[in-house]
Amino acid sequence: MSTPMLTAQLVGPTGTALPPDPGPQAYTLLANANAIGPGQGVTGIRGGDYLWRVEGTFSGVTATLQVLGLDGTTWSNLKDSGGADVAFTASGVGAFQRGIGAAQGAALRVAVTGSPTGAVLLNSTIGGLG
Repeated sequence: MSTPMLTAQLVGPTGTALPPDPGPQAYTLLANANAIGPGQGVTGIRGGDYLWRVEGTFSGVTATLQVLGLDGTTWSNLKDSGGADVAFTASGVGAFQRGIGAAQGAALRVAVTGSPTGAVLLNSTIGGLG
């Protein structure tokens, strides 16, 4: 006689079944951004560990990862464990990666600042490490 296999079902605080875990997620923060200023931002990010990546032509600008505050209005620079902004700068084309943790439902964006010395074209994503 074989024992039936049991499948765990996650339930929410009201006892209703939650959908299955979709696994690692990926979000686009910048797509061919060629202007100084904040990116559009992504809301409802699934909590977990992510790799932040920025690629493109920086031309002297800085790409800084920002998180939306609890007031739903104020964006603040994300800080690393040493208290420094989570940001990247470079000249030319390159790929830069950084590990970050995101809270469930977080909103993130990339702010591009500085005085470019030429054309700027940046792409940025965060991808779950799952």
